[in-house]
Amino acid sequence: MSTTSRSALGVLFLALATPLLAQTQGPAAAGAASGPVITATASADRIRFTASTGIVEMRVELFVSGGPSLYDSGWMKGNVLD
Repeated sequence: MSTTSRSALGVLFLALATPLLAQTQGPAAAGAASGPVITATASADRIRFTASTGIVEMRVELFVSGGPSLYDSGWMKGNVLD
């Protein structure tokens, strides 16, 4: 993947993820069971997705709202995806 594509993908991810990060838990969700923790870190030329140690496969898909898939990593072994 070229540097331009990675940069564009990083900007797209941050634009899509920012509203999700701004969400807060309300009273109904406070007692809900939590799932695995997945962390995304963006730098100038890449995005790294990291999951908790119990995760053995990961897949990242990016979609346009109401539209087609922009990116699909396919299933990858491990808990880190660059």
